[in-house]
Amino acid sequence: MARAYANYANHPPYILKSLCAQGIEMLFTPPLNGTGKNIDDQEMAKDITLIPYTRPEVNCIIVVSADGHFVPAVCSIRRHGCRTIVMCTDKPNAVLEEAADEVVMIGGKDQVSRIPKKAEELTEDILVADIERMTEARGVNFDRRSLTEVLKSKDVYDGEQLEKVMEQLIHKGVIEFSMSNHGGKRSPSFRLARSAAKQFSANVCAPVSG
Repeated sequence: MARAYANYANHPPYILKSLCAQGIEMLFTPPLNGTGKNIDDQEMAKDITLIPYTRPEVNCIIVVSADGHFVPAVCSIRRHGCRTIVMCTDKPNAVLEEAADEVVMIGGKDQVSRIPKKAEELTEDILVADIERMTEARGVNFDRRSLTEVLKSKDVYDGEQLEKVMEQLIHKGVIEFSMSNHGGKRSPSFRLARSAAKQFSANVCAPVSG
């Protein structure tokens, strides 16, 4: 999916031809007031938040903007398990940079640099919440290997740390893997024990006084 949002009434024909040649869908966002300010940011943010519902197979979204207006949209789709990459020519808004999985800076021709993100310290409650969001959004059964590979592909956690925390959750009965029969065929089945997860979260978040 590739879309470009603009008030195309003000764009020269060569730009429209170039977008068309690249297979980019052009969404016309006209100005709604006398200042000439169009609604491209609002329309773009709206469509981003709808993608997990209209295109659930999409697992990575690239936002070409440095604007902080996209922070809520980026946070929303990350909660649905989508990886988010921000691409921009200028230093992005600080909150947008923090919210995205990755930031790619575009300079001149062939000048591309990535802003490294500090890996998040992985705890059991964070991993449980991440798995819950991902499985609710995708509705997919996993075996241990496929679940681990999907989590590693997010490039948020250290692989060794992920394996260690996964083992702890399996040992505590929060994550369960098994084989099930579907139409005479055995396939992997994955279950996140909600009661164990909730009890675990309650213990982790219980206030301490003294």
